[in-house]
Amino acid sequence: MSVAEIFNLEYRVGSKAYILSKTELCCIDRKRKNNFSIALNEIDPSYIYGGFYCPIFLLFFAYIAFGLTVRAVQWFYGSPQFNFSANIQLIFFPFMLLLASYRLYSHNKERAAFRFYSLRDGSMAFSLPIDKKNKGKTEAFLRAIVSRIHQITPANEHVLFLLCKYGLLTPTESTQLEAYIQQGQSETKSNVIPFVN
Repeated sequence: MSVAEIFNLEYRVGSKAYILSKTELCCIDRKRKNNFSIALNEIDPSYIYGGFYCPIFLLFFAYIAFGLTVRAVQWFYGSPQFNFSANIQLIFFPFMLLLASYRLYSHNKERAAFRFYSLRDGSMAFSLPIDKKNKGKTEAFLRAIVSRIHQITPANEHVLFLLCKYGLLTPTESTQLEAYIQQGQSETKSNVIPFVN
């Protein structure tokens, strides 16, 4: 193992390369669409698999496919309802069907990812796509990200210990904060979804 591999872990999937250093995660996209760099202490270590399913692309695809089928049948049987606008629809529907199928494919591809959220505002920080050829590599990199986030961010118990040690909390505040931390940890453990094969 080289020195670079000890300090930086690399994960390649598609056109993207994710580089995990001691303090930040960088994404380099060959297409230059989604390049980013984010500090690990700004990321929530709990993650979710997938995202919200949006059926609008599926409905659009079904609508276009149905319209194309109806217009093709009208044209084939010489229906009187097959007028000038039907000709235009028959010409444009295949292109719209290709566009709808591409959008449906890309939406489903985006859902097959692990999503991490920002600690500051709760918005999505980044998503880690799954390498379908080598899922073990994805799982190992995912665990490395979570491990490095825990290493760089002090644990809540450690922060609570320091606050109590220097007398910055009253006993009542300390008890309330401790209960809040334990509740947050139990919620985090229930929200983390294990790697899906």
